[in-house]
Amino acid sequence: MIARAIQGFSAVAVLLVSGCTAESPTTPSAAASPVSVTFASNLTPGGTVTRLFTAAVPGTVTLTLDSLAQPVTVGLSLGLTRADGAGCYGSTSVQATAGSSPQLSIAVDAGNYCAAIYDIGTIVESMTFSMTIVHP
Repeated sequence: MIARAIQGFSAVAVLLVSGCTAESPTTPSAAASPVSVTFASNLTPGGTVTRLFTAAVPGTVTLTLDSLAQPVTVGLSLGLTRADGAGCYGSTSVQATAGSSPQLSIAVDAGNYCAAIYDIGTIVESMTFSMTIVHP
């Protein structure tokens, strides 16, 4: 009787041990690759167009005004998304013309941000634009 109990216990112990695996230590994941978002829209006289985005990790955000239908100067802004998600608190802005190099670059923490393009009084009719946001 005792021999059977020991034999049964041994079988259960083998099953339990065979189901265990050694866990390898985890390593922190690498920083997220930069995300590039290009969007196009229309900018009207006196208007503002805003795009919301989330930086997953700290890093650098760049804004590039790739194209603008007219060769005029406009405002570009980078800021924090309002708590209600309905707008943007611009904190850094520049006046820019379209080009292939970033016109605005700023270090950010992880969080919710917004990029904006706006008329500074140079637009007389609605025009198309294309802007690229690169963020962590």
